[in-house]
Amino acid sequence: MPTLLLTIPEVAEELRLSRPTVYRKIGRGELQVVDVAAPGSTKTQFRVPRASLTAYIERLSSKSAPAA
Repeated sequence: MPTLLLTIPEVAEELRLSRPTVYRKIGRGELQVVDVAAPGSTKTQFRVPRASLTAYIERLSSKSAPAA
């Protein structure tokens, strides 16, 4: 069973991008994140849902698909 929530380094590895690039994509809203930090925590623990990563890749694929 695939992991449902990926860390930023895992996403960077799967996309073959740097961690700062992944954070930029998150900041621009290209990738969705959830914060799994404990309630009341002042530190964030972002995870990217696999569904968000899959949707991002599908959007890229549809942009680069040749016109019929």
